[in-house]
Amino acid sequence: MRALLRILPFLLLGIILTADSVFAQTDRYKVVYSDDEMVIKEIDSETFLVIHTFPWPANSLVLKF
Repeated sequence: MRALLRILPFLLLGIILTADSVFAQTDRYKVVYSDDEMVIKEIDSETFLVIHTFPWPANSLVLKF
């Protein structure tokens, strides 16, 4: 149990860094709309990625028309 508690901070840090790199990869898409709280990016023809950006990128939604 103590060994698990010792590696837990490193495990959580790895998860956070992985999630951050996933969001960084979305920068290659064209931004259609942006304000203080939301960014909408076109990721394919008639397909959009909506990301709530305040206070950090979260609550994403993929929308296809």
